[in-house]
Amino acid sequence: MNILKVNGCIHFCVDFKLRTPLLLRSGDEGEFTDSAIERTADGRVHINGYVWASLLRRALSRLKETENLVSRIGRYQRNEKKQIDNLGVSTLWCGTTLGSPAGSDVRHGNRINRKWGAAVGKALFSDEVENPGGILTLEGNLFCEAQDNANAIIQQLRGALWVIHEGIENIGGGWSYGCGRLEVDKIGIEILNLTDPLQRARLWDFPGLANNQPAILDKAAHMIDAKRGWTKLHVEGRIEPGQLLAIHSSQPDYEKYKDWSHLPDTFVFRGMCLDKGEVKPKLMPLITGKSFRQAVLSTAIERQLMTKRYAECDKLRERWFGATDQGGIIAVLDAPIRNAAFEVLHRIQLCEHSFQNIQLFSGEYLTGGEFDLEILVDEGQENRETKELIGYVKDILTEIGPEAETKQKKEAPPGWYRLGATTTCTGQFSIKEWRAYHVG
Repeated sequence: MNILKVNGCIHFCVDFKLRTPLLLRSGDEGEFTDSAIERTADGRVHINGYVWASLLRRALSRLKETENLVSRIGRYQRNEKKQIDNLGVSTLWCGTTLGSPAGSDVRHGNRINRKWGAAVGKALFSDEVENPGGILTLEGNLFCEAQDNANAIIQQLRGALWVIHEGIENIGGGWSYGCGRLEVDKIGIEILNLTDPLQRARLWDFPGLANNQPAILDKAAHMIDAKRGWTKLHVEGRIEPGQLLAIHSSQPDYEKYKDWSHLPDTFVFRGMCLDKGEVKPKLMPLITGKSFRQAVLSTAIERQLMTKRYAECDKLRERWFGATDQGGIIAVLDAPIRNAAFEVLHRIQLCEHSFQNIQLFSGEYLTGGEFDLEILVDEGQENRETKELIGYVKDILTEIGPEAETKQKKEAPPGWYRLGATTTCTGQFSIKEWRAYHVG
């Protein structure tokens, strides 16, 4: 596309609601957090236009017949003379977003031992995250030529917004752990004729663009390229009655414990999240996506691979769950726990030789509650054996609990799959129901 031939523009403004915590790594390091979120001097979240353009490009690339449009965004075509055909200018412009903050939190994490599924000692790290619930506004202009069908491009753009709304694409880091998912809240789109001075004057007037078009997008599954689809699994689970579960942190809920005379050494992990039907986020106990992804899925699948495909085990695990030089293709979102029940237990460590008391320690545990978990598998990656991975995930879910359609009986013995830091004696959970559907 030659930028000199541009005479029209798709002028749009989209309000996104942050559905999950946002992790934007600024590179800042210090004693408080290992990575801090990008902020302006006055504390507002800062998201540059490149982040938005990259998000739209990735979402558009999942749709059918968008190759020409995607090629205009950020990556430039070269002809036989090695000259850039579109003069090196992307046809998509996205403005910088300064978010309306919903507050921030610090997420503490431990590296999970692949063999045992438990936390690795002295492998603690922390990240700053922006809490869900805040509104992030994307302002953009997509320039087009006279021969372009602007209405068709708008439909493709709305299809890309549906892809983002579904959660397969995110902004910021932590895709595998459910961070940076967005919900479309409001949309404003219009077509500008740049040869008309009055319309051209509105080119940068985004506050004047009414965000009043339907926020609920038409389902665009029919627009998804068969090679760029994904599978989503919804899991409904609960903590087994009489069990203890230790997805914990060393950071207490100060409002709950401020009147206590004695605090335990560890606390049930809590985070700000949007519960079903809620408009504002609230502090709730969580089963983190990372703990389920690593301790249940990664550990169990690796055991099977070591038995069936020993020679390929490491390569498959890295292609599926990620490695230093490549991201994974399976993501698990945090699961807020409803109707949670808690208990603080005091325990004594005994000397193995004399059986004398060495030290007293205590921890807060979950003793009840229900949760909904969302798992995403990206099938748009080449040479990743996604069908095999999805088969393994479905087998694990079926072993833990019945599949919704077939009501198959459990095959694994009770307590075979566990969660939390003390899985040698606690952490049993069950799955009441799960559903899977493929897009594309």
